[in-house]
Amino acid sequence: MFPIVREFIEKVYIFHPEVADGKRTQKIVIVWNCIGEFNTRTLDAENEQA
Repeated sequence: MFPIVREFIEKVYIFHPEVADGKRTQKIVIVWNCIGEFNTRTLDAENEQA
């Protein structure tokens, strides 16, 4: 990983993969030093409703 990126990331959580409908998905959560956990799924849902 690039050294500059390490300065901004506090933690990375990687969850077990799941298989549904023949597709493999895996949840990854990045906790940033400045803003904490940033949930993009919540933002995507808000944009779809607008």
